[in-house]
Amino acid sequence: MAIPAAIPTPPPSPSRADGPEGFSPKADATIAYLPVMVAATNLTVTWMNETIDVVALARAGAVQAADAASQSRIAAAQSAADALAYRNSAQAAAAAAGSAAGLPSLVGNAGKALVVSDDEQSVAFKDLKTPLARLHAIAASGPF
Repeated sequence: MAIPAAIPTPPPSPSRADGPEGFSPKADATIAYLPVMVAATNLTVTWMNETIDVVALARAGAVQAADAASQSRIAAAQSAADALAYRNSAQAAAAAAGSAAGLPSLVGNAGKALVVSDDEQSVAFKDLKTPLARLHAIAASGPF
């Protein structure tokens, strides 16, 4: 329902000071205005009640959405904790497997790549920044 128009302004009220000639026409206009005012007031009250209902439904929906978001936040936190535990377990297993296979320690090798040595007999962690810089220089030097 659209917002109703404002309740029409009433006509001038009759007064004893108007005398009989002025009082009667003002009284008639006031009496004629009453049904118009009642209809407009009823329309406004109906609109207010409908609007209150719509706001109440929107509030209930917002509460449900907030509850769902809270549950999702809790589930996401649990998933993050699970993922961290799985990662730690996988790293421990990889370190154990690597140790058993003769792989170098992971300690102190953050950000480095595990590469096969030039003699192809072993592996080692290497910082690839220098070779990568050379590749960029080669790529910038000419067309391919």
